[in-house]
Amino acid sequence: MNGKNRLGRWAVMALAIFFLAVNFKTLADEVTAESRRFSILSLSGSEAYVKRGAGRETKAAAGMPLGQGSTVRTGAGTTLYFTADDDKTIKLDSNSQVEITQSSAKKLKLTLKSGELFFNVEKPLEEDEELTFDAAQTSMSIRGTSGLLQFGEDSIDLYLIEGHVNWNVGTDSVSVEPGQKAVIVKGTDSVLPANQMDSAYRLESKESFDWQDLGAVGLEAVLEQQENLDLTAIGLETEEDFAQAAELAVELRARQTAEEAAEEQAETVEETQEVRVYRTEAATEPETETEPETEMEPETEAPTQPAPSEPETEAPTQPEETEPAVFTI
Repeated sequence: MNGKNRLGRWAVMALAIFFLAVNFKTLADEVTAESRRFSILSLSGSEAYVKRGAGRETKAAAGMPLGQGSTVRTGAGTTLYFTADDDKTIKLDSNSQVEITQSSAKKLKLTLKSGELFFNVEKPLEEDEELTFDAAQTSMSIRGTSGLLQFGEDSIDLYLIEGHVNWNVGTDSVSVEPGQKAVIVKGTDSVLPANQMDSAYRLESKESFDWQDLGAVGLEAVLEQQENLDLTAIGLETEEDFAQAAELAVELRARQTAEEAAEEQAETVEETQEVRVYRTEAATEPETETEPETEMEPETEAPTQPAPSEPETEAPTQPEETEPAVFTI
């Protein structure tokens, strides 16, 4: 019996040591995560904001530190660069939003919530490291890769410039190579087996693309970072190519800025009209009807019956007093 008790105590102690080791490792990962160098590198425009966890949004500025739980958002006419660990660069397009969902010693996860971003991971990750990009209910693994990710209303597009990506869409894994564009769209028949996350997306197409198919933020980013990128897969090689790409980038950015300004103006006009309609309706709204007072029937005066006139009674005629007759003899 005593031997069994000793074995039980040793088992309990072993479990306690195991859980302590796990907790110490988790704590070490958290400390390392805090030491990772996340910061805003630069921004163009004035509509950029940072929100940390459940805190309030603050204006973004160059040099501002970021970390796990931080959300970066840009408005119209504003683009923003931020870096992680000095070898991972992200450029966020205007009207876009991304969250640093996880940032531990070995795992880094970024979630694109709307808009478009360019990414460049210059240094290949170690075997035990993970870098993933999430968008909607999809996830892609990044290792020494650069490309462009677009999150639209009905589709998510990936333009891979260099490296290799495995894009997990539901139970499917889509392999994307440099110079390939993969498009996933919302589907109606994409319910997954039990114990797995349902996915509303499915692969629609995978095809080749070149630099002329990129949007404004993609062209800007590859031109700004051409020294750190292998652009042969998208046909950007000669000086003439780069000159044409620079002209197209300027044209696309001007067009996009004009469209955003027009959308903002339309929204402002619509809001103004709604306010005017509301005020007009409020001003012309009839007053609340009160219950009509019950009309009192006019009192009908009873017809006055003429008072019965008392019959005039003639006063009895008194015999007239006559003077006594006088006889003279």
